[in-house]
Amino acid sequence: MKTFDGSSRIFGKDPESWKKDSGLSFANLVEIDNGHSTVSNLNANSNSSNALTWIEQECLSSIQETSSWCTDNENDAWLKQNRLRALHQLLSTSHAGCSSSSISSCNADSNEILQVKNNDSQAKILNCCEGSHDEAEIKGSRLAKLPSYNVSSLMVLKSETGFYDAHCHIDFLLRNERFTGTYADYIAKHKDSYPKSYKGCITVFCKPHSFAEKNVWGKILVQDNVWGAFGCHPKSANFYNDRIERDLERALCHGKVRALGEIGLDYSERSECPTKKQHDVFRRQLKIAQRRKFHVVIHCRDADDDAIKIMHEILPKDTIFHLHCFTGNWKTAQKWIKAFPNVYIGITNLVTFSSAVETHGVARYIPLNRLLLETDAPYFVPTKVRSSSRARFSHPGMAIHVAAQIAAIKNIRIEEVLRSTCVNTQVVYNIP
Repeated sequence: MKTFDGSSRIFGKDPESWKKDSGLSFANLVEIDNGHSTVSNLNANSNSSNALTWIEQECLSSIQETSSWCTDNENDAWLKQNRLRALHQLLSTSHAGCSSSSISSCNADSNEILQVKNNDSQAKILNCCEGSHDEAEIKGSRLAKLPSYNVSSLMVLKSETGFYDAHCHIDFLLRNERFTGTYADYIAKHKDSYPKSYKGCITVFCKPHSFAEKNVWGKILVQDNVWGAFGCHPKSANFYNDRIERDLERALCHGKVRALGEIGLDYSERSECPTKKQHDVFRRQLKIAQRRKFHVVIHCRDADDDAIKIMHEILPKDTIFHLHCFTGNWKTAQKWIKAFPNVYIGITNLVTFSSAVETHGVARYIPLNRLLLETDAPYFVPTKVRSSSRARFSHPGMAIHVAAQIAAIKNIRIEEVLRSTCVNTQVVYNIP
């Protein structure tokens, strides 16, 4: 890593370059929304007074911006509170001098998760799609170095099959971007970052209060090449009741809804919903899916054994479903495949992060006929996009980066990944 004034450069640029360039805004250091957070790699020496001043100024600016956020529900209030906490923590660490004892870099790219250490107590700001991973990786699954891929070729890639984003949140994306037009308008505005091979997406509505908001999701599902899924996220299980279930059942009647989800279990430390309540809501929704013959989208964090057990109670072993945003290791992936041979495992742009070694192992070994590409947009901005643009959020067109990185890891042509995942998405979501 290059240095200035004897210290590590911030994101590969000195503070003055950041003021002049059209690089990433400070929002790329800390992004917390819908329980997803990414803190980029940051390291500065206490002797670098210029860098310290820049960090403090950006922290204060972002704190002011975040404080102005309007929150109309408990979940958004939680997001605001946690983003402010992360910013104050970063500001406090910077003010203390950014010494090596207070900030520990992941020794990786500028897009990776930062571990902040202060007085020997470690505070981790984790992406919601990460869990407490099993450190016992399968021998040989770690890559010596994450292979690269050619970004420029992705935009003009000609593929007979193209690709789908199997899991995104268009409602969150448009809200976070403060975009008031339609999704078609959004694509037109960002056409330079939507590859020619993009075919469509599955947008997931997982906040219980949104099920009744047909004026919102109806405008999204009316768009061409957009299909939907509805389900109560396990972190929102406390809000699930008979009224919400009726709203859910009505939403599932829409002609472009293809699945029930994301539903499941979340035992991660940020999930405050009691385990018993999560189990109850999970079972109720699985029974709806079984009765109405919907495939399901599963969200599972640190709860694999319980999730598999509950699913076996209600669903046949040959059930087809999407295990969304998988971040476990290959051993855990094999457990799911053994329990449900027709499971399809979704990998996000987390695979482009050099620190995501477990995801690399899964990408290396997973058979193509079990794989789905997903962005989980607006989260998980690909490493190469984040380092070369102002992009604060991902969008469905960026699923091509997942395919490219997996192809590089497997040392195969990207067309092979696209061909298989296109068919897989059509099977799971019954789309043309």
